[in-house]
Amino acid sequence: MLTMPPVRTFELFIENHRFNVERIEVRAGEKFKIKVRNKDKGLEEFESNSMVFEKFLKPGAEVIVNVGPLKPGEYEYFAEFHKKTGKGVVVVTP
Repeated sequence: MLTMPPVRTFELFIENHRFNVERIEVRAGEKFKIKVRNKDKGLEEFESNSMVFEKFLKPGAEVIVNVGPLKPGEYEYFAEFHKKTGKGVVVVTP
């Protein structure tokens, strides 16, 4: 029986309109998950145009986004309702 390697999960949260993790590093071709919790008191949207996802989070809510595999480069993610402060990047290395 063939077993698949475990998929890495990066856990982050939004608090005071900022992500506690603003940089995630993975290798090209790797699949991974981003688990996000909204610790703010208002609605937020976890979004990435380059990784093609958008998830709404009520206060206290949590979502998991499956990502990859990606090609080498940088892929931004952001808090749609607070773009100036709520931003981060996934750096994909060869």
